[in-house]
Amino acid sequence: MISTRPISTAPLQNTATPRSRSGLTSTMLYSWHYFTELLRRPETLVFCLILPAALYLMFGTATENSDSVLREGNVAAFIMTGMGLYGSAIAMTSISGSATQARQEGWNRQLHLAGLTTTQSVAGTIVAMVAFAALPILVTFATAVATGSQFDHVWQWIATGVLSWLVTLPFAVYGLAAALWLRTETATGISSGSLVILAFFGGVFMPLHGTLFDISRFTPFYGPITIAHWPQMAGDQFGNNGNLIMTESPVFALSVTLMWTAIFALLCVVGVRRAIKK
Repeated sequence: MISTRPISTAPLQNTATPRSRSGLTSTMLYSWHYFTELLRRPETLVFCLILPAALYLMFGTATENSDSVLREGNVAAFIMTGMGLYGSAIAMTSISGSATQARQEGWNRQLHLAGLTTTQSVAGTIVAMVAFAALPILVTFATAVATGSQFDHVWQWIATGVLSWLVTLPFAVYGLAAALWLRTETATGISSGSLVILAFFGGVFMPLHGTLFDISRFTPFYGPITIAHWPQMAGDQFGNNGNLIMTESPVFALSVTLMWTAIFALLCVVGVRRAIKK
């Protein structure tokens, strides 16, 4: 997925000396440099930006019923939401995992030499990660607009995009936990690759029914995808046969999302303590 090679500190060193910059300026400078560095990495563009849009084109426009009405939108818009959220989750997981691995390899010392404190480098990374995670949603939504996706109201586009972005924040914690536990160069690839399985069982790619649906309600992606679909679906859950299964409670969807966030956070805490003992 995203390479774990360190971010160059040359622009930070050449812009000014550490004393001539405020803490906020240094943080934002590093954040911007990190963001633009991610955009220059081919693997980042392919897996985080191009892949979700390509998946939407494959499943959202190639199906016969893509123009069919589905609650307050059409089928294509429903698929668009899932693909945009999936791309954002990949970005969150990959970036947080690769940043953690770089710090484990001692890259933090180089940042200190460039005048950044630990707090500034962490804050800059978080800002860059959160900003970059919005791009898969924007690219996928732009592709969808050009190919026939429709909502009944303009506000649904904004609400769906913002919700899709916010509910992927738990996957940043997931990427961090994976990097702390696996502690290998393949940790980021494993955690990002596992999202495909988790997304399938969470109903991101296609609706589920029967036993699979019952299981999916307690998986990491179910809460986020249900919340992201809310402006269009208002909690209605349809099976792959097109029949209404149930109307989900917003409290349950949010509870599942928070539950998995807490689980990932707990794994991070245990992972840190485990690393200290070693």
